[in-house]
Amino acid sequence: MNNSFPKYDIKIYLTEDERHTPFIVKGLLSLERMGFIILQFKSMPMLFKNRVELVDGKFIRGKKGYPWCPELLIKKLDDNTELRIGIDLQDWENYFSYHSLNSCNYIYKRAMTLETNKALDAKIPNLFKPFGPNCNEKVDDIRYKLQIKLNSYKQIFPRVISNPLILKNKVSFFDFNYKKFKNRNIIVNKYPKIEPPKENYIFFQVEYHNWEGKTANKINNFRAKIIRKLKYNFGKQFYGGMWFKGQINEKYEDCISNVHTDYEVYKSFINNASIIISTNGFGDSIPWKLVECLKSGSFIISEKNRHLFPYPFKNDEVIFFEDTEKCIQLCKKYLDDNELRRKKTNKAKEYYQKYLEPSIVLKNIIENSFK
Repeated sequence: MNNSFPKYDIKIYLTEDERHTPFIVKGLLSLERMGFIILQFKSMPMLFKNRVELVDGKFIRGKKGYPWCPELLIKKLDDNTELRIGIDLQDWENYFSYHSLNSCNYIYKRAMTLETNKALDAKIPNLFKPFGPNCNEKVDDIRYKLQIKLNSYKQIFPRVISNPLILKNKVSFFDFNYKKFKNRNIIVNKYPKIEPPKENYIFFQVEYHNWEGKTANKINNFRAKIIRKLKYNFGKQFYGGMWFKGQINEKYEDCISNVHTDYEVYKSFINNASIIISTNGFGDSIPWKLVECLKSGSFIISEKNRHLFPYPFKNDEVIFFEDTEKCIQLCKKYLDDNELRRKKTNKAKEYYQKYLEPSIVLKNIIENSFK
């Protein structure tokens, strides 16, 4: 795509979030290089009490912040019409940005089930649209880095004013982590693998979440159950497991990963695996790993996800399971069927290139918002 003249002027209003936002920025920077847009980086205003929760059909404004929803002010250059959209990449479907609710023509939300979408549409028609999945991206643009650094200082004041306990909570949190994890080295097997094997294998490597609470425990327990069954059923044809920070939770000691966590090693195991296992994230959100594996053209067996994709899977690009028994059955069915896996991996990569590449996602959002 090489445009003689830009079609849109876009100002992206950033918060302090550096975890999810790079996916959006990478897409916009690609469109800027293609000549499709003019791009400027701006700062969101101070966001006081910016978190809103949907409870029993009602929006309830809370004290906490909500930095996961940057906004785009888009001007269509052929007629100067303008739209403002929020892009909400938080894991939980019941939380929202107060500023975006009151300022945007549309909000594209990553975490959204069909049920929630219907409830939101009944409450505020045509405001919310599914964003779909994203993944971890890195951005080196100096404009972006400077704006993010500025925002990190700018938003401290409203966060403290909105919730003074944040200072006490932060001190307690860091004190707790210092005492419990003086050594925060990443822990895997004593002799971790750094090169993938040549024979067929299944790969599933996840982080142990050391946060207290039912949600983290549920995720850890479900993933541990899969790891144990994969080890039992496939032995040396299974690679991965759990990696830990600082210390091993004895409950999951038998699940410790046998693969090094270096990103290049991890990527090598992803790219060469016969089967990749993917499970849902917090809030049952669509995991980053799913997008990363589609991008690499992997054969993916994934936990079924209820969140909406703007472009649903139609050709078995991903094989889904609902429980651990089904996961094992699918692995047994496909592990040694090289030809069937090859056909599906081609479809996975095609799906990513057509629908999930950051510039494609942002271009579709920009153009569809004016229809």
